[in-house]
Amino acid sequence: MHIPRVIDRLLASRRFALPLERIFFLTLLHRLFASGNGRSCVLNWKDRYGIPGTEAIDLHHVYRDMAWRGEPLPEHQQAGATPFAPRCTKDDFEEPLTRQENRMNGSNQQELAKKAYSLGFQYEKQYSGCAQCVIAALQDVLQLRDERSDAVLKAATSLEGGVGCEGDGHCGAYSGTVMILGYVMGRERDNLADPEAKRQQTNAMAQALHQRFIERYGTVICHGIQRNIFGRPYYLKDSTESAKFKAAGAHVDKCTAVVGEAARWAVEILFEAGELP
Repeated sequence: MHIPRVIDRLLASRRFALPLERIFFLTLLHRLFASGNGRSCVLNWKDRYGIPGTEAIDLHHVYRDMAWRGEPLPEHQQAGATPFAPRCTKDDFEEPLTRQENRMNGSNQQELAKKAYSLGFQYEKQYSGCAQCVIAALQDVLQLRDERSDAVLKAATSLEGGVGCEGDGHCGAYSGTVMILGYVMGRERDNLADPEAKRQQTNAMAQALHQRFIERYGTVICHGIQRNIFGRPYYLKDSTESAKFKAAGAHVDKCTAVVGEAARWAVEILFEAGELP
């Protein structure tokens, strides 16, 4: 992460004799595993656990570090500041680390997206039921599997085939993906007032998914997508039509690919929204 290099750059014009990297390490441990004030941080991590390099750190050193990180940056470095607070030293420290993390996450995003596509494709090929298969793939790749997300999967049972296999509703892979985006980001029952605007943020992710479907298939409607990938739609409630649908490769390389793409797009959208590390 190049933390010592970033610290050295920021301290080039200062005369700090503090082991700032060690103080950062102590305060980070404290934020991750405990709660309380700076004194608790020093006592719990420095004194009780004997972390190397922290022997000379005292409470006033921690407070000096916090004051330094809270100093506003010069006016010419305020580009990008929010309306609520100026950019401070901590921003100048964190931003290079964030850029480094983003470069690392680019590789992580590609791996997760690739895995999501593969799982979605395989689940649809083996089990069919596009809405549930895309949810199952995202449960696995995002490590969301629990009783709550299993209930989401169960609720998606009849979303397949444009809802109940009628064909004139949304593609099940589209609907199932929207459900998972809402599961990750959406508004909670106990927070319907939604001061954090979770509803609007989730809508933005659903819109991003919609755009990808339109660009790839020209529609989000089941029969429209079938027309795009098969050349014609199938009325899946009819047994003869359903047999033709399967014989045309629905669960070999057609709907399997749609489910895989939807799962992959979900991972990309969640990364873009900052919901994945």
